[in-house]
Amino acid sequence: MVYYRNRFAIKYGAMAIGGVGAPFLGDPSSIGPALKLAHDLGVDLVMAINEKRVISEQVAERNRAMAYFADRIKKLSGQWVSDHRYYAEKD
Repeated sequence: MVYYRNRFAIKYGAMAIGGVGAPFLGDPSSIGPALKLAHDLGVDLVMAINEKRVISEQVAERNRAMAYFADRIKKLSGQWVSDHRYYAEKD
């Protein structure tokens, strides 16, 4: 689930640095490692924000998505007049 959420976020302008899930509830010993993973991810998130980290692969993926949607809007310009006008002015 984290993978799909990250892919969606990237296509719409966010940078994703990872994700964390809940530990298996049947094994209480898994909680400690899961909490450490969540803490480490939080530290990495703060660092990424502070340094304004850019992940080139994600920028490329977002650019492909933007190009795809810009093309779709141009092809459907009669149906999406305001969106088409926005992209026409950007070109």
